[in-house]
Amino acid sequence: MTSVVLSLTDAGLAAVQGASGSDPVQITELGLTATPFDMAPTLTALPGEFKRIAAVSGTAAAPNVTHMSAYDTSGDVWNATGLGLWLADGTLFATFSAGSTIINKAAPAFALISFDIIWQADLAASIAFGDPIFTNPPATTEMRGLIELATQAEADAGTDGLRALTPETASNAVLGWLLTRDGAGSGLDADLLDGQSGAWYADVVARLGFAPLPAASYTAADVLAKLLTVDGAGSGLDADLLDGHSSAAFRRVIESSLIENGGYIIHADGLKETWGFVDIPANSYATYAVPVEHSSWINPVAGLGVRGGFGSTEENIGISSVSLSAVTLWNAEEVTLRAYVQTKGV
Repeated sequence: MTSVVLSLTDAGLAAVQGASGSDPVQITELGLTATPFDMAPTLTALPGEFKRIAAVSGTAAAPNVTHMSAYDTSGDVWNATGLGLWLADGTLFATFSAGSTIINKAAPAFALISFDIIWQADLAASIAFGDPIFTNPPATTEMRGLIELATQAEADAGTDGLRALTPETASNAVLGWLLTRDGAGSGLDADLLDGQSGAWYADVVARLGFAPLPAASYTAADVLAKLLTVDGAGSGLDADLLDGHSSAAFRRVIESSLIENGGYIIHADGLKETWGFVDIPANSYATYAVPVEHSSWINPVAGLGVRGGFGSTEENIGISSVSLSAVTLWNAEEVTLRAYVQTKGV
């Protein structure tokens, strides 16, 4: 729409100059014309006027600014190239004319004409309107309307419940609020962690339920001293070395039977040692049954026990055959001999 620059008539200027805030002039009608004309201050009628709209409202937006709106809900069809404002006493207050259509209306539509009048002096308080229905009221939480933007100082104060913030003033104000309210007791959620202040977490003894050992106490000498207090059988320590050697350097017994005849020892590396004796009749053979059968090789050793008062007779006894589970011995004497047998093998 073309900018609307109103021209006050002489009568309209005289009326507003003689008015005051307590007794303002009242604009009650908007006249429309489709006839171009010269906006002379001496006009007392709107040339070519074809319609008047009585639903006119407005308010002072600033000391020198008047906001005005007019509302046509009729079924009329029209094109307007100019307009005039009429006072309640019939005075033509101001006029405007353009060389082309500034607003038009179709039959099924309604027309809402709204514009701001900027005066060269602070005259807005001296002008009133006849129909307040169509004014734009101040905005509230329940009603749409006009609202004033807060200055940065008003935004920073944070106490104004009527003015609105722009993104810039809001950002600056929020940053300022945070900086001035930061720290213990500020009430900000960042002041607490899971509802607790930093001092709550700093009390380590209270949080753990015991006093932790200082790091200075974790020296090699301190650890060794503590181990020595629990060293020994049943301590539960799983030492990697014994006298500098791993367990592989020692032959560990995993099973044994320590009896006189038929005893044995089984070691962790698979070595088996057995011992026992067998009585061999005169001029005969006898078999020593190995108490733990060997699995791959056997190395038997036989010794003789003298019976019946005979002297040494080792040359008359020997090993006849060997298996993984038995050693057969022979006796060439005329008396029974007892042979002691020891085996080693896997």
